[in-house]
Amino acid sequence: MARKNITRIGGLLLILFFSIATTFKSDQGKYFEISKNLEIFTNLYKEINTYYVDDLDPSKIMRTGIDAMLESLDPFTNYISESDIEGFRYITEGRYNGIGAQIALIRDYVTITEPYEDSPAFKAGLKAGDQIVAVEGRSAKGKTPDEVDAILKGYPGTEIELTVRRPGEDKDLSIKLSRDEVKVPNVPYSGMVNDGIGY
Repeated sequence: MARKNITRIGGLLLILFFSIATTFKSDQGKYFEISKNLEIFTNLYKEINTYYVDDLDPSKIMRTGIDAMLESLDPFTNYISESDIEGFRYITEGRYNGIGAQIALIRDYVTITEPYEDSPAFKAGLKAGDQIVAVEGRSAKGKTPDEVDAILKGYPGTEIELTVRRPGEDKDLSIKLSRDEVKVPNVPYSGMVNDGIGY
């Protein structure tokens, strides 16, 4: 009886060994194919950028290659570049790296309309109505909110200096902020449907 059990266990171990060996061999073959194709792609990429008759933008060619590869897959597989990550995080999570304030263009200057609570802007003392007249010593007059917003965003821990014009103050104020990850708060809304119903 014991001999029969040992034989059965030996048979199971043999099957398990062959199963693992087959999987390992399959994975090896897959990794070899990936490595080989990456080498082909890299060599082709170098040759095109080195010997093509016209000047090329290496980044643009790479992005075209990536897009073509992803188009062969399902429509839900996408590539998000590093420069687009901030926008993606803002859309999906309501998070971004910056000073944490809503801004709008008011009379030639981008103006703080709301500093988010506990944000770098809030902690530095920026207030609604503050006009951003300069960023890092450079005039911000005539710049669009998008242009100023692009400057205000940056890696957490990096500093930025704003010159703001505050209503009621005789002189412009210089305010230094340290950028951080900002969570955009949900916008609450309440109102009356009629005299007896509110929401």
